[in-house]
Amino acid sequence: LTGSWDHTAILWDVQSGQKLRTFSGHKNYVTGVAYAPDSKTILTGSWDHTAILWDVQTGQNLRTFSGHQLGVSGVAFSPDGKTILTGSADETAILWDVQTGQQVYTFSGCTDIVTSVAFSPDGKSVLIGCRGLAILWDAQTGQQLHTFSHPSAWVYSVAFSPDGKTILMGSGYTVSDALILWDIQTGQNRPIVNAGGDDGVLSATFSPDGKTILTGGLGRAAELLDVQSEQ
Repeated sequence: LTGSWDHTAILWDVQSGQKLRTFSGHKNYVTGVAYAPDSKTILTGSWDHTAILWDVQTGQNLRTFSGHQLGVSGVAFSPDGKTILTGSADETAILWDVQTGQQVYTFSGCTDIVTSVAFSPDGKSVLIGCRGLAILWDAQTGQQLHTFSHPSAWVYSVAFSPDGKTILMGSGYTVSDALILWDIQTGQNRPIVNAGGDDGVLSATFSPDGKTILTGGLGRAAELLDVQSEQ
């Protein structure tokens, strides 16, 4: 699933490389895409200030989520698929009820664009990344739980480890600690030195077993790193 500056998202067949379906309806760049856990729907976020829920089989627009004052920069589904999270250039993230389309909580605290959003594996907390920090919130109460500060850089990517005990923060452009692992319980951090090379880290995620990390930056290569050895 890909989003594009041509205002569309496209679903592709991995083996053949053929287009399966094009999702059209946004009025500006599509800046975020996500698959629902049951694979029956997808979510797109756009610079037109909205997110749209689509039926994978028919391509039908099932619901439009409107509430941000500026473009939507990131989207995510909760593990049970009942809520979604959107981040925006309006410096907020919003938790939405998929069934009703209503806003559940608005998360503030960033002083610039929200660049990345993520749900914990159990769905009980959410993480938002922005300039200089990532903020952990309780998804059930809307209360702020912890702030992970990285004042020297933009935080472009946030992710939870599969066991939910660690968060991964990717930042750029050329900081030496562009990739940091944080222990959620203690708040201690472990930078992975020289990850991203001279280009920083714009995107990072864990493997399903949590033993490796895949990163992407402004360079022409992706990096696969071992969590323990950092190699």
